[in-house]
Amino acid sequence: MIIKINGKDYQFNMSGWWGPQYKFEEIMQVGEHPERRFNPLLTLHLHVMFYCILLCDNEALDLTLEEFLAVLEDLTLNKELTEFYTKRVEILTKGMEMKEPEKNTKKKPSPRTRSTKG
Repeated sequence: MIIKINGKDYQFNMSGWWGPQYKFEEIMQVGEHPERRFNPLLTLHLHVMFYCILLCDNEALDLTLEEFLAVLEDLTLNKELTEFYTKRVEILTKGMEMKEPEKNTKKKPSPRTRSTKG
């Protein structure tokens, strides 16, 4: 997808998961602050991830994070990026759903009762 920011065209493709994730961890200093791990339910985290996708897809990106966050005040662009990101994550993670471990459903044999003849 091509997006226009301040009159310039930029790629926003997210061709892989790890590149943007590594950039996010670097920018958010996750190594020093584990509580900053990516949480897609937090708006700031999602917007920083969008910036990281731009960094990975555009070698000559000339926007700072602060400039990019200001651009996201354009709710139309914000909505487009969010929709694209959501669909892209679904594609990249297809088949990787976390499953609950199966519980052992086998019945344990009941203890034999001793017959008493009296």
